[in-house]
Amino acid sequence: MSSVKKGNNDLFVKLSVDQISKILDKGDVNELKIALKILKEATNLSSEELLNILIEKRKGIDVPISIFRNRNLGVLQILVKYLKENLSLNFSSISKLLKRDQRTIWSSYNVGKKKFPDKIELDVKDIHIPLEKFSDRNLSTLEILIDFLSSLNLKNYEISNIVNRDQRTIWTILKRIKEKKIVKKL
Repeated sequence: MSSVKKGNNDLFVKLSVDQISKILDKGDVNELKIALKILKEATNLSSEELLNILIEKRKGIDVPISIFRNRNLGVLQILVKYLKENLSLNFSSISKLLKRDQRTIWSSYNVGKKKFPDKIELDVKDIHIPLEKFSDRNLSTLEILIDFLSSLNLKNYEISNIVNRDQRTIWTILKRIKEKKIVKKL
């Protein structure tokens, strides 16, 4: 392949990845599958290569806080279920984004799918948390969520309403976060 053709192919992939990112924002899974299939045929790249390009492009994935109101699942389970079903990411991509073992991601998804087989409902007017926050392994996923909401200067009762947890639970988690941050500084 000549360098001109390769350069055009790279530009085509970049433009297509931008379009796919827009489709992801809309949340239309069928449209996404069609776009990925067309791109895959046009570029001769594997699905994994395309997903890696897309992940690099979408490092700034935001997760709507409303998904965590679901009390049927743990925070990691609902997060993985959202990434798998709503954003159509594969287990490998999710494990890289969350810096967790792929088996943990697979297990979280399968348990979550059994506990809550329904589609995750999203609130249009929602606070979003950057996905990269959940890659911090010093805190649990629930602690990361509560710490983020606390950083928005929300009161405990406001946080408890947002995540559908008791205020005392929020207080306990915030105390635990503070202790972990003190220990980390030492």
